[in-house]
Formats: sequence, C-alpha cells, structure tokens
Amino acid sequence: MTTRSSQDESEKPAKVYQINSLVDKIDNVVRTQEELKTLIVNQSNTYPTRTELQLELQKRDSRISAQQKTLSNYSRVVWTLVTAVIPMLAISLWQLIVNSAKGGLQ
Repeated sequence: MTTRSSQDESEKPAKVYQINSLVDKIDNVVRTQEELKTLIVNQSNTYPTRTELQLELQKRDSRISAQQKTLSNYSRVVWTLVTAVIPMLAISLWQLIVNSAKGGLQ
C-alpha cells in the first residue's frame, strides 16, 4: 500500500497541472465564444434589416417625387415668364426703333 500511496503522491502534481491546463483551455473557449457573440451582435446592429431598408427607400422615393413636382412647377413658372417677357421685350425694342426712326425724320 505504501507504493500505491507514494505513486499517487508523485502523480498528484501532474494531475493538478493537467486540470489547470484544462481549465485554461475551457476559459479560452468561453472567452472566444463571448467575443464571437459580441461581434455578431455588433454586426447585426450596424446593418439595417430588410424592412428598415424598404422604409428608407420609400422615404427617399417620396422625397425624390416631391422634388420632381417642385422642379416641374418651377419650370412651368419660368417658361411662362420667359414666353411672356420675350414678346414684351421684342415689342418694346420695336417701339424704340420706330420712335427713334420717327424722331430722326422730323
């Protein structure tokens, strides 16, 4: 029995070393899993979901259509002004030319 107990005593530090090594490896695995969970959560938070993208696209499309309507209204106003001003300018120039020609004859 003494040889058995002395053999157990000599194996005891090796078993403790193996257990400590195993505990370290388990801790590393747990830490790695936690880091992966954190990375997955962070990545899912940074990228929008499909419904969020659809909502943003709808908002963008509605803003674009509103701007198109505004620009078309502006172009109508500008076109109306241009078509009204150019003939008036032409008539005014013609009247100046006629008036100066009459004044030169007298």
